[in-house]
Amino acid sequence: MSAPVISEWERKSVSCEQTFESDISENAAVTIHLYHTVLELVRRIEKNDFEGRTLTLKVKFLDFQQITRSITVDHILRTKDEILPLAKQLMQQVEFHSHPIRLLGLGVSNQKSVTPQEENQWIELELEFEPWPDV
Repeated sequence: MSAPVISEWERKSVSCEQTFESDISENAAVTIHLYHTVLELVRRIEKNDFEGRTLTLKVKFLDFQQITRSITVDHILRTKDEILPLAKQLMQQVEFHSHPIRLLGLGVSNQKSVTPQEENQWIELELEFEPWPDV
């Protein structure tokens, strides 16, 4: 009989993503999907009691090219009202009108304190995202 494995594992990020049945390229559709992704991210943050200061947007296009955009702030990101404006700000950097989106994801990471020099500094991260179950 073997003893159970006990591991000390610290979560480094919380994220979610959604792959679309048909690619999206219109402002209204992107805004709606971004909003719902933020709501799912907030739900996962609460469920995991996670605290992070960096928001990362992941976008995969019709041709499977993938980009990420990130922003780090000086406070913990927990709520829709904190995350949605940042997500919209990151999405403004993405040209999706002529390059349709296949997948959209958001993640929160970076639990460390931010120095004044790091505040609102842009960084690019690669994150693993948990896929949404197929509906």
